Amino acid sequence: MPQPPKNGKAKMKTFNDLCAVFADACSDIEEGNGDPVTGLIENLRTSAQNVSGLNESDQTAIKVVNLLLPAVNVISSNIVGKYVRTHESSIKNISSVVRRNSYEIDKLNQYSRKENIRISGLQEVEGTDDFTIFKQLCEKIEVDVKKEDIVACHRVGDPKKKPRQMLVRFVTRDLKFKIFTNKKKLKDDASLSKVYINEDLTLLRMKLLQYVKKLENVKAAFTRDGKVQCIMKDGKKFTVENPDDLFNLGEDDVDYGELGLPNL
Repeated sequence: MPQPPKNGKAKMKTFNDLCAVFADACSDIEEGNGDPVTGLIENLRTSAQNVSGLNESDQTAIKVVNLLLPAVNVISSNIVGKYVRTHESSIKNISSVVRRNSYEIDKLNQYSRKENIRISGLQEVEGTDDFTIFKQLCEKIEVDVKKEDIVACHRVGDPKKKPRQMLVRFVTRDLKFKIFTNKKKLKDDASLSKVYINEDLTLLRMKLLQYVKKLENVKAAFTRDGKVQCIMKDGKKFTVENPDDLFNLGEDDVDYGELGLPNL
């Protein structure tokens, strides 16, 4: 009776290993575990090269597997593509929620500053307190201010970079509005030509203002009650309170990253 080839177990192990590789990779594809196709094809091709000693049936089976590789690649690509699209959609939704939460927090932050003003370019005088310097400025624009009208009056920023901005917080907004009405008189005094009185804006509102000023279709932009007011070149007026309002100005692609927010 003829004896089976001595390498019979090795031959069977080679084909069984090939089938195991194929089954494991297909399982990974079903579960969406990354992109197993590259490894699958490489393993199958390497195994298929070692067909010496295999019987005709095993060699035929390996050829069939090789013929199936393109179909496996297409199926896997579709599954992986769907997996990626699902996660991209989830990321976009999360980014949108983060942005909306940022808007709400910013709105509250800006509201807490409604009685504040910031003054830039006002010289610091050694031995003179900040309120006295502020009072002298108000006198030049014909606004009467008393100490009891002020909650706080101090410099902010790096002490090495002078003059620092002055932050003033009023008891009520009435005096703030009067100062804003009269601040145009700063132009009448040459010594105050580099002094600017502005609202105390959050970082997001400040970036919004700078962003809007750079738009080609915007003629002028300023803030009122913490909201960016825009006058378009065609004469139309818009209010911008958060980055999504920029779409009303004709912006199709808002650069949220420039505003310090997550991009979609």
